[in-house]
Amino acid sequence: MKLNFKEYIQKKKFLDIFCYVFCAFYLFFVVCLAANETQLKANIQKEINNMLLQASIVNKKIEENNFYNKSESQDIISKEPLFTDGKTAIIKAYNDTIYANSFYGEAIGTMNLNTAGMTVKVSTYTQVIRYGPTEFYDLRNSKLLETN
Repeated sequence: MKLNFKEYIQKKKFLDIFCYVFCAFYLFFVVCLAANETQLKANIQKEINNMLLQASIVNKKIEENNFYNKSESQDIISKEPLFTDGKTAIIKAYNDTIYANSFYGEAIGTMNLNTAGMTVKVSTYTQVIRYGPTEFYDLRNSKLLETN
């Protein structure tokens, strides 16, 4: 059996069939790769055309509303302050932020804690984004900087 298989492999006919099959697989791979690249470029072009269409729609709306040529009215600024003390100003700002439709808040800082003779220094980063009444994004990171 081994001798017959070895003889069959060494024949010219087997080598020709093997080369034809290998070339067919290679050709199939090349055609698939070319089709994939063509489809990818067509999708990119389609996406760019959609973005250009959306930009032209926005530009048309801006031109229709005469956005750039509007003259802004002068607001009358009063001389008296809006708040009499800092407490009411902070409460008003907090309520305006919490009940707003959308907002963005970010806080970066470090904290030093001393407890029972141990000093800990921590870096913090907090980011809060509200997109609407139900969509909310909250990111909080803390990193230990040093301790003893």
